[in-house]
Amino acid sequence: LKPDFVVHGNYLSRSDIDLLAKNNINVVICPRNTLWFGLRIPDIEYMLENDILLGIGTDNAGLQGLDLWASIQDLVYLTRLRRAEVDYRNLAVSVFTKPYLALKIGRIREEELQGIGLALISDSTTRIRFSRNPWLSLLKRTSSADVLGVIYPDVS
Repeated sequence: LKPDFVVHGNYLSRSDIDLLAKNNINVVICPRNTLWFGLRIPDIEYMLENDILLGIGTDNAGLQGLDLWASIQDLVYLTRLRRAEVDYRNLAVSVFTKPYLALKIGRIREEELQGIGLALISDSTTRIRFSRNPWLSLLKRTSSADVLGVIYPDVS
């Protein structure tokens, strides 16, 4: 089998992650599921260090709802529980700009990211500009209510 991605990844060893990276297989992490069921926390920092793209799964709609922003915040909490040294900029880029690449949806190439819109986030509620780590704050403090709008480039 050669899957496009692995879901959960809770029990992947570093050698498993090395094998995924070597074969360009990404991981969809389900942070709320991990927290709810008390599962082993995936080695998120090692995945990022090895250029594995992370998708976010909103697993268990019956138990917790399908709140992507809450799942992103829970992902941050998982990194904190691991006491991991995570490059939150790299995590934000993976989560916000490359999710369809992680899932290998269709024939989308990375250069097509040029046509993706820019989300405007409210600073009055998130206070990101006052943060020592704005990338961490973007991941941790933002919710759907903070998105003021999206600007799409003129692709004509």
